Amino acid sequence: MPVVWDNVSPYRPFCSKRCQLIDLGEWADEEKRITSV
Repeated sequence: MPVVWDNVSPYRPFCSKRCQLIDLGEWADEEKRITSV
C-alpha cells in the first residue's frame, strides 16, 4: 500500500502507528539489523 508523503500521513514511511511500533520493536530486539563487513 503506497504511503502519501506529506502531512496527511503522520507516520510516514509507515502506514500506521501500529506498523511503526512493530518495525521499531523488531529493530530494538535486534531481529532486524544492517550487516557489517
